[in-house]
Amino acid sequence: MPRIKKKFESRYNGIGEILEKNKDKNEITLTFKEIEKKVGKLPFSAKKFHTWWANNRTPKAPCRHSRVWLSKGYLVKSVNLKKGEVSFIKAKKIKKVLSRAEAILKAANKLYSEGKKSFTRRDIVFAIAHLFPKANFKITSVDSAIQAMKKGSNSSGLVGKEWRDTLKHLKRGYFTLTEKGKTIKK
Repeated sequence: MPRIKKKFESRYNGIGEILEKNKDKNEITLTFKEIEKKVGKLPFSAKKFHTWWANNRTPKAPCRHSRVWLSKGYLVKSVNLKKGEVSFIKAKKIKKVLSRAEAILKAANKLYSEGKKSFTRRDIVFAIAHLFPKANFKITSVDSAIQAMKKGSNSSGLVGKEWRDTLKHLKRGYFTLTEKGKTIKK
């Protein structure tokens, strides 16, 4: 007997309605206030943590609300917690998947620009997920790239010499950008 799929219901279906109304646009930026007019008050974590806006595709994900925008064909491109804005982009419009080192450096720069002076591998993976939703990076897959990017590392062959010395190891599990990492243009 075939399984009957239940229609996915969420209190966040209002986000999907907004996206559906603007389906002719490739990119849509919404303020948290605009979203709250449709769905009611957003939880504290939506306004405080980027991870709430992760593009989680797994059906039993703890953040099932992401299924609302994913089902409409959109991905979260970026979240600005200070301004209270989230940008969605059509999934088909995302073209480029970056090298690990480039993605790590862009994510680290984003964290740094948001005031986070030190970060963990996990922070980097979450930032990559928001910057490059189609990239499939896991914490274990960035370890070797981070190792090669560290100041004084001899394994720059893994990521290329231009990425060497862009990260500095502060203490167990915590990193920061070097001056080179803050200024490199890629």
